[in-house]
Amino acid sequence: MSLSAKLDNADVTTARALVPAVPYRVIAVKSMILTVASAGTYWFEDGDATQVGCKHTLAANGQVSHNFCGDGLQTTVINKALNLKGSASGVVGCTIIYDTVEI
Repeated sequence: MSLSAKLDNADVTTARALVPAVPYRVIAVKSMILTVASAGTYWFEDGDATQVGCKHTLAANGQVSHNFCGDGLQTTVINKALNLKGSASGVVGCTIIYDTVEI
């Protein structure tokens, strides 16, 4: 069963939690929509500030959406949160659909 998480924040220059750590599991993102007010670069991190997936460089009022195939975009270590971080302050909205996977 897939779950969803949503983040609306005015500043992600400090990483903001999308999904808290899940004991004995990794987080596998199946799809995401990211909308930003300020031009900048945005990415997912795990709870240790390790980048997960690629960075998205967006223009002001930009948006990106992606469906991940197969097992999805996974945090690399069990028991780690999934956070969103960016290089610019400004309103950010992010919605993800995800599963937790026992390793």
